[in-house]
Amino acid sequence: MNTLTTSALKVARRALAAGQGGLRRYAHRYSPKVYTQPQLFAALVLKVFFKTDYRGVTTFLAEWSDLRAVLGLRRVPHFTTLHKAGQRLLQRRRVQRLLTFTVRRLLGRRRRVRLGAFDSTGFECGHTSHYFAKGIVSLWPFRVRRRLTLRRAI
Repeated sequence: MNTLTTSALKVARRALAAGQGGLRRYAHRYSPKVYTQPQLFAALVLKVFFKTDYRGVTTFLAEWSDLRAVLGLRRVPHFTTLHKAGQRLLQRRRVQRLLTFTVRRLLGRRRRVRLGAFDSTGFECGHTSHYFAKGIVSLWPFRVRRRLTLRRAI
């Protein structure tokens, strides 16, 4: 069986099972007991899976009732709940290893590039906002001209 998957429901099931096996049910005795730690852990794994931020995960959970059913959520957590849970959980080395193991198992290892090439434009391969690109392009000739005139003067 191939361990790589593109199904968010399958990722949620496996992340919840991993969280239930490696985490306590609640953070401490006096916690509000609205969300369990395995549920929050699975939401953090989904954040990595969807390559989004905390608000994006809450949007996915709000719009996807099957995903909420798999995680056993009666209501959608606020994005600050996920952020605070991420800060609290990721401080512990055991949870970091559990998260890394779960994501690697579901998404596979990253491939290493044997040969790569770079260009001198300063742009990245990933998504860059139009505003940022426009600012870099407008400043780039000025910096080059200034550097070239300084070198000629010396």
